[in-house]
This record gives sequence, structure tokens and C-alpha cells, in this order.
Amino acid sequence: MSAVSLSIAVAASMLQHLKAANARRLAHLSIAFAFFCVTLSSAILVFLLCARRYDVAYVAAHTSNELPLWYRISAFWAGQEGSMLLWAWFGLLIGIALARTTNSLGNGALSVISLFAFAQLFALVALACKSPFEVLPHKPDDGHGLNPLLRNFWMVVHPPLMLCGYALTSAPYALSPMLLREPNNERVIKIVRQWVLLAWLVLGAGIIIGAYWSYEVLGWGGYWGWDPVENASLVPWLLLTALLHTLAIQRRSGTVCRTCSLLCMFAYVSVIYATFITRSGILREVSVHVFGEAHGSVNITLLASLIAYSVVGIAVSARYWHNLKAQPAWTSVHSVNFASWCATVLLILMACIIELGTSLPLFTAPFGVSMSASPSFYNRALAPFALALLIALSLGIQTRYGVRLIMASFLIGCIAAGTAFLFGMRNPYHIAATLLSVAALLINFNLLRNAISRSQHRLGSCIAHIGVAALMLGISLSASFERSQTLRLAIGQSKTALGYKVACKIEPKSPRMVQKDAHITLVIEGDGTKRSMQMRVYDSPYGVVRQPSIKMLLLSDIYASPIELLSESERITLVLRKGEEKRAFDMNIRFIKFEVGEHVFGRTDEFIARAILEVHQMTTGVRHLVSPGLTASGEGVDESLPDESATFSILAMNADEGLIRLSVERPKTSAKSLHAIVELSIKPFMNLLRFGSVLILIGGLMALVFSKRYASRSDSNAF
Repeated sequence: MSAVSLSIAVAASMLQHLKAANARRLAHLSIAFAFFCVTLSSAILVFLLCARRYDVAYVAAHTSNELPLWYRISAFWAGQEGSMLLWAWFGLLIGIALARTTNSLGNGALSVISLFAFAQLFALVALACKSPFEVLPHKPDDGHGLNPLLRNFWMVVHPPLMLCGYALTSAPYALSPMLLREPNNERVIKIVRQWVLLAWLVLGAGIIIGAYWSYEVLGWGGYWGWDPVENASLVPWLLLTALLHTLAIQRRSGTVCRTCSLLCMFAYVSVIYATFITRSGILREVSVHVFGEAHGSVNITLLASLIAYSVVGIAVSARYWHNLKAQPAWTSVHSVNFASWCATVLLILMACIIELGTSLPLFTAPFGVSMSASPSFYNRALAPFALALLIALSLGIQTRYGVRLIMASFLIGCIAAGTAFLFGMRNPYHIAATLLSVAALLINFNLLRNAISRSQHRLGSCIAHIGVAALMLGISLSASFERSQTLRLAIGQSKTALGYKVACKIEPKSPRMVQKDAHITLVIEGDGTKRSMQMRVYDSPYGVVRQPSIKMLLLSDIYASPIELLSESERITLVLRKGEEKRAFDMNIRFIKFEVGEHVFGRTDEFIARAILEVHQMTTGVRHLVSPGLTASGEGVDESLPDESATFSILAMNADEGLIRLSVERPKTSAKSLHAIVELSIKPFMNLLRFGSVLILIGGLMALVFSKRYASRSDSNAF
């Protein structure tokens, strides 16, 4: 089905050689037929996932018998092939809607649909290279299942939103030539703005939900770690934000159509670039989100698509570039256009810095090293730009509301920053962000009040700007006043931490899985209330999974994250001669021989001397060979049984006499021997971050709704 859809999309992209009316009709039918084919393919894949058809490689890789129905359905987008199929489905659905909205553009509609069809080719070619319907030679009884970190409600929501947001960026890409052909066509600008707003809104919702998912599931206590895959989604969103501001300037003055067109193109090119670096395997060592190593032909397809879309975008721009005169985007530093242009430049620079840091593994890979930018790099590099954005957010309306409002707002901001300093805020960036965020909040609240009574079409931008200021204020306050403490707690033990009395209860899933799977309950008393926080630590085929717990209060979050589950152990020391057998716990241990010759990893000048032991577990009758050893410098090389029920260490050895002194350590199986190491954190003002994030999305939604109500250039002042 993917191959059929590909051929139809290619045909649609070539229809510009026919007469306009017939060509448009055939283009619309071709995209509709391609959508039907991809929809049918998607329905078949969903059926295979729900029916547990493990003879299909994709089904076996991402589902298992234990998964409930909604997780089996969400496995559709858990892997590379399925997510690419969903992307293609979203893209063609958007194509049908785009064809309807561009009918009023006349002959220009054909070029839009042709370029849009071209923009969808990469997903269909990638599916042709690596299909989700590959069949295994033998059908397994069960599949591998989903990664435990993906077994979450947000798995049902977040990936489809991101893929839909990525697909939506292809609409402005396809519309970009129209901005150059008809720069003063109000209808064109309105259509472009609506599609940009929709892409910005959907992609922003996906990013915000992804940040909350990380905060809720990963257990490291943060919501944004500057992971390369997180960054790859943030860059196109920042470019779309810059594009919204340049479109506002274009509606007011008609002077930045070339900038608008370039941003339309590079927003989509950045999406393809993000897809390439996250699915090529380049980031597998530095990202927890990466899809892993892709099929070679898929890598070639993505790289070729990246080059093709960049070249075509530049070629289309060059065709009309010289017909347009360069004009200043603003005429006065006191104008709204100047503030919007400053915001645009700052957003583009921030996107470039993030792209540079994200691409560092790609730049260093040819030299045989894998370097990545640390979170501190992004924080330090972007902080000045974030502060400058807050200034632009505060000063962009000074001619309309006067200097008094600006002065009063900054005075209150200084008081707020001074109060934060007295309570312990010392980071200069956080102090400045607090001052500017409070000032921006007050100024934009006044702007919102006037918009409600006079200019309702500006409500969306006002609310979104208030959300940005609230988000920045929340980030500064939460980062400055967060408190954490690491606790080691035994069952029934109580300790005082961060002003709370904390008690612990540990419940293993079964007696044989004391350290393998356990629920940890913290009972926290303070502020006259008692709260229970449920956590879990368990082993999985994907590694140790640590599930944190969050209690959301009005002014702060209580965040508990399990770090490790420890068990008290029993130890027996034996002296064994070569060939001798002795008993330790429920095991008979026989010393077979010495073995020398293995080098210490990474050092050719030091070897390991091992003792080969046969261990007979009396309760199960199973025999194992283990080989603990010592290095030439006396460092121990321990070895455990496959079930980790016992660990063997060589304390000393005498090769001349054939003797070893052996330590056998076994964890106690009683739950009473367990200790939990937990990090408890108080994260203040997290609700302010949530509030700001929601306001940004509400503002974007309102801007999208109101965008259909006005068309004149004179009354568009934001977004």
C-alpha cells in the first residue's frame, strides 16, 4: 500500500504541466487516493497489532500478550516504521484540507499542492525502504512488548501530536512561494498564518506534554533536560514562533515577505533534519529518546530528502527574490514592528544555538568520538536571549500605553526580584528573569484588559505572551528555590527531611523477587496532613525502571524518586584447595583450576588471574561455572550466578600451593532486610509553569479562532 501511495503522490507532484483546472482536480483526487491507500495500510497494521500477529516483525518487536488493548494500539507509533506511516497519514489528511483552503488562490493553488505532494515523498519512500509489514520466518509465541517507560497514558497522546505537528509544518513550506509571488495578497497571508498557527499550536502541545511526561515518568526530577531529541522538536517550534511575528509585520507593513518565505521553508527543513539525526542512530549514545540505528536505505532517504527540500526551497526563493525590493521591517524603535522584529531575530538565534549544540555528535562522529553539549551549555548560551525576549515583550507597546505603565511595571518587578533575593535567590540570570517576567506580566495584563474592550482579535497574542512571562517566572523561581535530600530508609524507619517526617514501607512483588520488583510507599507528615506516595523499582529487559511519585500542592510539588533498592547480605569465607569441594549456604562449591591470561579491559600491561569454580545449587540441582579473579595489582573481579542469588569474590590466592580464599555473599531474602534510597525534593511554583504552558496554548488557540474574523492590515498587531 505504501508503494501505491508513493506513486500517486509522485504523480500529483507532476501535475503542474497540465491545464490549471483539470490539473487541480486531478491533484486533489490523487492526494485523496493516496490518503485512502495509507489509511487502509494503517488499518491493517492496527488490526495486526490488536490480533497479536507475532509473525509480523513490527508486531513482535513492539507488543506482547500482557499489553492491554490501548497499549497495543499505541504500539502503532512506538517504532520507526509505524511512526513514519502515521506521519504519512497525517500529511495526506492535511493535504486534503490544504487543497480545499487554497482553491481561492486560483492558478497558485496548483503550485501549492505540487510542492506539498513533493514534501510528503520522504515518508512514503522511507516506508518503501523499510515496511512495517515484514514477515518473520517463524512465528514466536510472544512479542518483546513496549518499553516500560512507554506504558503510560501520555504514550497515547504525545507521539501522535508530535507527528501531526511535524506534518503540519509542510503546509507553510508548500505555501511559501505564494508569499513571494503575491506578497501583498491579504488572502495568501491569512491562509499562511492560519496553517502556521495550527502547526505551532499542535507542535507546542506535543512539546509541553512531552515535558510533563518526562517529569512524571523518568524519575530524574526535571521536565527539560536538553536531550538532543527534545531539542530537535524545539527548533522548528521556535522558527514557527518567529514566523508568526514576521507574518504580523508583513500584515502591517508588507516589508518582510522574503523573511516569511524563508522561515516557512526552514521550519520544515529543520523538521526533516530532526528526523534524520534522531532516526539515523547518530544520537543513540547521548539521547534516551532516540529510535536507535535505522535501516541504511532509510538513512539515505532522509539525507537525500533533507538536501532536496533545502535545494528546492532555495531555488523557489531565488526565482522570485530579485522581483522584490528590500525594505526595512520597522521605521521607528518605538514601533510594535521593531519589538516584533527583535523577537524574531532572538528566536532565530536561539534556534541556531540549539541546533548547533544538538548537531555536535553529528559533527564529531567522523573523528571517531561522540561529543554532546551539556545542559549547562544551553542554559548559559540561551539565558541572555531569553532575557532579551522578555524585554521585547515588555517594551513593544510603550507608545500605546505610555512610559508610566512601563516604569510602574519595572518598579514592581524590581521589588519582586529584591524579595526573591532576600529569600535566597542568587543566580543573576534568575534575578533578572524574575524582574523582567513580573514587568512583562503586568504590562501584558494591561494589554489584555484593553484588548477585551477594544480589540478582541489581539486576545490570543496577549494571553500567549502572559503565558510566556508566567512560564519564565516559574522556571526562575522553581530553579532557585528547589530543595532536595537523599534518604536511606528501612521498612518502618522514619526520618525528618525538608521539614517533613518521612516513613517508609517496602513491599516486594514476591519472596523470590525481593530486589527485582518492589513497591515503595513513603508516608509524609507535615503541615498538619499525612500524604502517601507510591513508587516502584523493578528490573525489565530494558534495564532497571524507577517510577517516581508526585504530590501536587498549591505552591509546590513534593517529588519522590527511588534511586536504588538495597538488601542486607550474608557472607561466608572459605579456603579451598584445587579439586576440593565445600558447602556455603545451599551450594556446594568445588575449586577446579586457575586460569591466567586475560588482560584488564583497556590495559594491555595488566592481566587477570581467575579461579574456575563449579557451583551446585542444591535446591534446584542446577550447576554453574563461575570465575572470580584478581588483577596483578590486587583488585578483585567479582562474578555472580545468573540469577544473582550469590556473588563470589577472591580475597587471596596462592598458585604455588593451589589455594584460594573465597568470599560468598548472598542477599537476604526477607523483605525486612531491604533499604530504599530515595531522593525527596520540594519543587516550588511548578503550578506557575503549568499555568504558563496552558496559557500559551490557549492564546494560540484563540489566535487561530479569531484569525478568521479579520483581514485588514491595520488591525493586526500580534502573532
